Amino acid sequence: MRGLCEDSGYGRHSFGMCLAVSECVINAIRHGNAFDPGKQVHLSMTLAGSRLTVRVADEGKGFTPEASSFQDAGRGVLLMKTLMDDVAFAFRGGAGFEVQMYKDLAA
Repeated sequence: MRGLCEDSGYGRHSFGMCLAVSECVINAIRHGNAFDPGKQVHLSMTLAGSRLTVRVADEGKGFTPEASSFQDAGRGVLLMKTLMDDVAFAFRGGAGFEVQMYKDLAA
């Protein structure tokens, strides 16, 4: 992630995006896949012009972000929404859960 930003000339965004992506991957491992070594987490990044799209998918049951309590957990979602321009959540038809994050690197 950091290399992608720096190679593209958008290095000023690298710290926040790395933090958001790391949090998302950790959540996918911990909450989505429940530390099950038989389940995978998939990460993809696409850069189209100055718009970066990051997708993190797990094989877990998913959750409803609006219903999350921030008392014991859930601050990672808030962190992702703060550091990225847009964050979307989607069930993958019985095959897990996906988080899509977007960042306009030219902004």
